[in-house]
Amino acid sequence: MGPGESSHHLDSMPHGEVLSLKVDAGEAIDNDLRAWCEATGNHLIRVDDFGDTCVYHVEKGVPVSVVHRMALVLSAADHRHIVTPLSLAQAAALEGVNVSIFFEGDAVSILTHRYVADGPHRWRRRLGRAARAEAHQQVGQIHALGGDLYACDRAMTGHGLTRADLAFDGVTRAEYLTFLPIMEEADIQLLA
Repeated sequence: MGPGESSHHLDSMPHGEVLSLKVDAGEAIDNDLRAWCEATGNHLIRVDDFGDTCVYHVEKGVPVSVVHRMALVLSAADHRHIVTPLSLAQAAALEGVNVSIFFEGDAVSILTHRYVADGPHRWRRRLGRAARAEAHQQVGQIHALGGDLYACDRAMTGHGLTRADLAFDGVTRAEYLTFLPIMEEADIQLLA
């Protein structure tokens, strides 16, 4: 019986009750069972090794609610560099993952009204209007799904951008040090 099968028995048990699983010693279940216990809030309290068999004693715990977080740092505005990270962030947000994106360097332009309309020359390199519109739309959807957007204050100032230039409400202007704790707490970390 594998971890998936044991969950059916655990469903009907009260919290704190122990389920014993007897398996052949040759089965490669140990790592999977330990990971399953950790992920589900159950507790592996003891393993009895009898040579040819092992008995795993699993105490039913309180279900764990896992909050997944994704932190993405975007530095470039070129579609070739942002299409994959933005697509991953968009998919994560659609799956209920908390997404936070820090836009630094030329990437701050993605947050502006003029990014889609005319894209200043330095941001226009090999980046057509359709690609800019797609990136802008992805950021908008991530934001609408609860994603947090951060703009590097130094990059904003360096590009002569103000809060009025931003196309999205609630963008936090900050330095990278402000974003570092968010990055450290994230299960998924991407730099692009």
